[in-house]
Amino acid sequence: GSEEKGNLRSECKRTPPKEVLASSPAYLKDLDALLQTTPASTIRSYLQWRILSSFSSYLPSKYTAANFNFQKKVYGLQTQKPRWKTCVSGTSSSLGFALGQLFVDETFSKESRDTAEEMIQDIITAFESNLATVEWMDDDTKNKAKEKADAILHKIGYPDNLSTADQLNAYYANLPVTETSSYMENIFSSINFDVQANLDKLDKAVDKKEWDMIPPTVNAYYNPPNNEIVFPAGILQSPFYDGSFLRASNYGGMGVVMGHELTHGFDDEGSQYDKDGNLIPWWPEDVSAKFKEKTKCIADEYSAFQIVDGDHVNGNLTLGENIADNGGLRESFQAYRSWVNRSEDQGGNGGKEEPHLPGLPNLTPNQLFFLSFATVWCGNTRAEEEHRRILTDPHSPGRFRVIGTLSNSEDFAREFNCERGTKMNPENKCRVW
Repeated sequence: GSEEKGNLRSECKRTPPKEVLASSPAYLKDLDALLQTTPASTIRSYLQWRILSSFSSYLPSKYTAANFNFQKKVYGLQTQKPRWKTCVSGTSSSLGFALGQLFVDETFSKESRDTAEEMIQDIITAFESNLATVEWMDDDTKNKAKEKADAILHKIGYPDNLSTADQLNAYYANLPVTETSSYMENIFSSINFDVQANLDKLDKAVDKKEWDMIPPTVNAYYNPPNNEIVFPAGILQSPFYDGSFLRASNYGGMGVVMGHELTHGFDDEGSQYDKDGNLIPWWPEDVSAKFKEKTKCIADEYSAFQIVDGDHVNGNLTLGENIADNGGLRESFQAYRSWVNRSEDQGGNGGKEEPHLPGLPNLTPNQLFFLSFATVWCGNTRAEEEHRRILTDPHSPGRFRVIGTLSNSEDFAREFNCERGTKMNPENKCRVW
């Protein structure tokens, strides 16, 4: 109502921006329609619950217990998170870059960063080489795709501008965290610090040095407006990456993640942004139509995957991630083979293959690549959580990320001698990139 709007305006004290990019206009329209027909008392109760739920881990035990009972129903959780994990999580949320630099100093070497940079360059080169075999795209658009791939900014490990004590002290200068304040007061200070930092960005140029993830994060992302791929130090660890691993294992694990994020720049969302990160169409209509035909194959394939109790993967919800998985695997395998081809033996000859793992003489390095890819998606998910993910997660369940991607790979079928027409080497395969 008008009272709530007035309160929000008085708290914000900012002039609204002239333009706002609504990333999900259809959702906002449906939300508006829902709010129009929902009693105000229900909306207030929902907002109160959301606030209490989000702060429950910082509140007395009766609130924590009530929220955990809710989580048991939704996620199938059996035990509460130990207090030390809650404390680490709170520190990570409030002082993520300071904590992150401690993590980097302990776990992430310059050699790892240099190797990751080399891998990314190999994968970009593989993507650009693959463009020649993409039949649904014309030459002019392929050239623009190559320009976009060349322009992609890659950030590895940690932000250089937040890597020293002086830089971190300056960054957190306006965050009053003190030992004399209560835990909740410090949490509120941290939240206010983050909100003010976001409000300060209004009507300003994008800061391309900024990171949306802190260094310990076990994840990666592609950011369309910046045309950048980001790999925090947290994911550049085992089982995705380790300096002592064979390159086959590192390309199969971390390399596929790198190819995955690169391919996001050319999936159903990323393809709408040009090389400078502007939301400008750069594909002709006929190319877009052919792209949709190719992606329908992926959507239909994954929609056929059944979980339990009639639940199926939503091939449309997971489309962008599935496109990225398939493209990332292809690019990373080709990048690995490129690395092998330029590796020299003692006589200076290129094409030196890596050794087999001890005790596994029949597992070739190429097969190890695919095994490493599959291994990182091993998991054991409770039925309640798996059902929730099917409804809301843009990623397919781990086992289908493996089965779907490998069954579309000619390289996998060749290396494992899969008979044509079998489940893992079907006659009709889906390929976008």
